[in-house]
Amino acid sequence: MEQEILEQNQENLDETTQETEAIESDENKENQKVLDEEKNGEDLKQAPETYDFKNIELPEGIQFDNTLASKFEPVAKELNLTQEDANKLVNMLVEHQKEQLGNQKEIIAQFKKQELEATKIEYQRLLETDKEISGKGKEQYEAYLNLADKGYGAFASDELQNVISQYGLDYHPAVIKHFYRLGKLCGQDSVQNSQTPVEKQNPADILYGNSNQEK
Repeated sequence: MEQEILEQNQENLDETTQETEAIESDENKENQKVLDEEKNGEDLKQAPETYDFKNIELPEGIQFDNTLASKFEPVAKELNLTQEDANKLVNMLVEHQKEQLGNQKEIIAQFKKQELEATKIEYQRLLETDKEISGKGKEQYEAYLNLADKGYGAFASDELQNVISQYGLDYHPAVIKHFYRLGKLCGQDSVQNSQTPVEKQNPADILYGNSNQEK
C-alpha cells in the first residue's frame, strides 16, 4: 500500500515537472521570438549614406550650420541613426538654440532700454545748461520749450516724431533749437493772418540764418 502511494506521488511529480518544462519551453520560445523580432527591426534600421537636413525648420534669425552638420554625421553613422532619429536630435538642438536666442533678444532689448534712458538723462542735462535755451533762468527755459513744442507739433510728422522719440532726440538741444525756430515761424504766420501784412521772410532765413547776408 505504501509502495503504491509512493509510485502515485512520483507519477504526479513527473507530470508536474513535464508541465513546468513545457511552460518554460513555451516562454523561452516566446522570448526568443521577441528578441528575434527586435533584432530584425534593428537590422532594418540603417544609417543613410548621407544625412539630409533640408526638412529641418529653422526659426527666423538662425541659419543651418553646415560645418557642425559635417561633424555630426560621422557620429550619427557610428550610432547607426536613421534619418528620422537624426532629425529628432537636430530638432532638439534647434529648439534649444531658439530658446537661447530668445533670451539674448530680451537681454539686448533691456540693455537698449537702459541705454536710451541714460541718453535722455544726458541730453536733458545738456538742455538745462545750454545758454541759448536756459541761460536767463527758468522762465526763458519754459518759454523756449513751449515755442519749440509748437514748432514740433506743426511740422513733425507722426513718422518723424516716432524716430525722434525712439532715439531720445526730443531732449537733444540741437533738436529743440530747430523746432524753436519752426515755432517762431508759426508765430509769424499767425501775426500775418491777424494783422496788417508784413514783409514775408524766407523760412530758411528763420531756421538757419540768412547765409546770403554780407559779412
